[in-house]
Amino acid sequence: MHNGSVSSFTSIRRAICDELDLDTYANVLGTTDSEHVSGLYITYLTSGRGKAAWEEEYSARDMATAMTKAVSFVIAAQTKILGKARAPNSLNLAATDGKRLVTFRFRNHSTEQPPSLYYSTTAGVSLNRKYEGGVNEASNGLKASEHGAHVIVASEPTTYNEEEWNLIRKNECVMVETSGAVVVEAIKYEQDWDAQNA
Repeated sequence: MHNGSVSSFTSIRRAICDELDLDTYANVLGTTDSEHVSGLYITYLTSGRGKAAWEEEYSARDMATAMTKAVSFVIAAQTKILGKARAPNSLNLAATDGKRLVTFRFRNHSTEQPPSLYYSTTAGVSLNRKYEGGVNEASNGLKASEHGAHVIVASEPTTYNEEEWNLIRKNECVMVETSGAVVVEAIKYEQDWDAQNA
């Protein structure tokens, strides 16, 4: 998932393509910045080993490291190609294998904010009970205590109770391992990543 934009994407697209391993490059079938950032992420996650490594399992920490490398490469390419004329990026990113989850809320500007991003470990219960009468078919009559551990990431709260949601702060990463434990930490941010609007 990517919400936001890679600034001056067409100027750095070729540099991104040259960084991708061959299997990943062959599977970027479109022209969007999101697909190319995803390609960088997969290349770094698998250490460039291609499709033979796509089905392996990786820790949430490995996923976060690969995502950081993808963001870093985008900024390095912009700096090399555009110099001081580069503009900031909005890179709200998320990746999951169905068991683990990593999400970034990122903007490389000293004062501007990226699009909003929230996570919740309780809103699933409310979502399954949002219809008149208190229970919908999706809840299967489960009591609130019978819902399993879960994490939902959304650009805006999707329930009326805002206390169910945690705002992910600018340049923060949320990692969820198979245990369901949620770790929130600052993205390792380099000061020279800052870009002001050109």
